[in-house]
Amino acid sequence: MVAVDAAGNLAPVSDAGVVTRPVASAVAAPAGLTSTPADASTKVTWTASDDAGVTGYRFYRRTAATGAWSLLGATSGTSYDDTSAPRGKAYCYVAAVDAQDADSLPSTETVVDRLTPATATGPAAPKQTLVTTGVPARSPIQVTATPGAGDEARVLKGYSWEIAGACGASGTRFSTTGTLSWTAPHNGPCIAEVYAMGAYGRQSAQSTSLEFFVGR
Repeated sequence: MVAVDAAGNLAPVSDAGVVTRPVASAVAAPAGLTSTPADASTKVTWTASDDAGVTGYRFYRRTAATGAWSLLGATSGTSYDDTSAPRGKAYCYVAAVDAQDADSLPSTETVVDRLTPATATGPAAPKQTLVTTGVPARSPIQVTATPGAGDEARVLKGYSWEIAGACGASGTRFSTTGTLSWTAPHNGPCIAEVYAMGAYGRQSAQSTSLEFFVGR
């Protein structure tokens, strides 16, 4: 290696360095690697090596197809929850570990393309706004749902909601847009309740109930 200063002058050549890659263990590599994204993690599973000398497994990940691999963790089981999985593509492999603490050859890679980074916290309870109470059997109740405080940038799958009371019952419904619309069959008080759903289906706490009267 040669150092170069700002003027382009070369320093004397450094001493040669020798890097020896560890020899892969002879135990069989894991097979059948799959990855499944969830809101809190990417779950990676594989088929156990049938080698009696396997003492566990190590999980490796990189975020570029030609980038450097990072060892993220180890397990004695056949699955790993990657709780720091980033948004976008990640490339993963698993190696079996033998009694001498040596890795096997790597498993086949699995690639996961996440909509959001993994996060330990679920969606915040959403906010509701009553647009119109509607007219029984004629025009719909309209409510809007928006992300809760601090969740403005979170990718949501949508909103699970229900309107019920003396005015009737909508049953549980789902909106990808946050627009809740339902025509009540009767006059009377009603309550709207809604949950935000994370990109992979994790449910928030319930919103504050929205109470109103249909038919006035």
